[in-house]
Amino acid sequence: MTFVGHELWINQLEMHHSGRYFYSVSDDKSINIWDLHSGGIRQTIEKAHSHFVSTIASSDKYYQVVTGSVDKIVQIWDC
Repeated sequence: MTFVGHELWINQLEMHHSGRYFYSVSDDKSINIWDLHSGGIRQTIEKAHSHFVSTIASSDKYYQVVTGSVDKIVQIWDC
């Protein structure tokens, strides 16, 4: 299965605790949420940061993800 969804380098992948989804963050400043069953993008957050999104971490307890960027900002996202 091949996924296409970012315009620039992908910096990190993070699996959702359910095992059905995963997140990708990229130099294109976006976050993609992928559905492994359908093989497609469930949601894209464009311009999530003002610079490259470099890292992502998820919490199975609070249904949130945290992203970090070259813009020196950390953001918490509700899933």
